[in-house]
Amino acid sequence: MAVAAKVAPRILAPMDVENAGLQKSSLRQQFESERRRAAFFAFLPATGAGIIASDTWISPWLGVPGGLLVGGLAYLLVYGYETMMWRREHGR
Repeated sequence: MAVAAKVAPRILAPMDVENAGLQKSSLRQQFESERRRAAFFAFLPATGAGIIASDTWISPWLGVPGGLLVGGLAYLLVYGYETMMWRREHGR
């Protein structure tokens, strides 16, 4: 108990003061969560369609892996598009 009383209050280091203004804005945080959400919602139907298409036209053994591949491509496409549009409108 006595040790805890001797601990000095935390003082901000110079690096903390310099980086304090670089925190992400609430708009940026909202965008990042929406970007992940939109990409996930693109992943779901693309995976379902990919499973059906792969299972039907390629091979029954490639149904799930093919669906996950198509879903992953849809996720990357939407995530990349959202990122590109943010950088176009807001920079960085």
